[in-house]
Amino acid sequence: MAFRYYNKTLKRVVESAIAQNPVPHRQRVMRLYRQSLKCLFSWVIDREIWCDMASDLRKKFDKNKGLEPTSRKAQKLLEAGEEELFQYEHPDRYVPAYMPGGTLFMRNPTPPKELVYPNGVPAEDEPFPDPVNIDMTPLSEEKNGTGKLILVDNYRRKIWY
Repeated sequence: MAFRYYNKTLKRVVESAIAQNPVPHRQRVMRLYRQSLKCLFSWVIDREIWCDMASDLRKKFDKNKGLEPTSRKAQKLLEAGEEELFQYEHPDRYVPAYMPGGTLFMRNPTPPKELVYPNGVPAEDEPFPDPVNIDMTPLSEEKNGTGKLILVDNYRRKIWY
């Protein structure tokens, strides 16, 4: 789990929040599979080799697909998989170029409008009339239509909507 790095007080708060709102078994398995593929992509450079290793990983997951989520064996396998993922975590994992930590992220930021237009910004010169995400994709209503903040974690290289 990611909260291994937290101090004791924050760790207790996170553990109590997880205890109040437990993540379903199916969702934990899906997250483990997706994070495993991303971790594998950081270690393997060649796409063909990655595809072969990803199919082997899928076979491992499919082999235990029929287990009952409440069974002890399913819980043990899930915990062992999370521990193995933690052990194989790449120190400098692959990041898409436009995401935080990528090579193109904020490479050429636009200068402040006050410097470009000292007499005021003309209304017809708005660069993005529609709101956009940090990766320059259109902002969708389901992701951030409520006006909440978008959190960017530069250390873990993730975005939370």
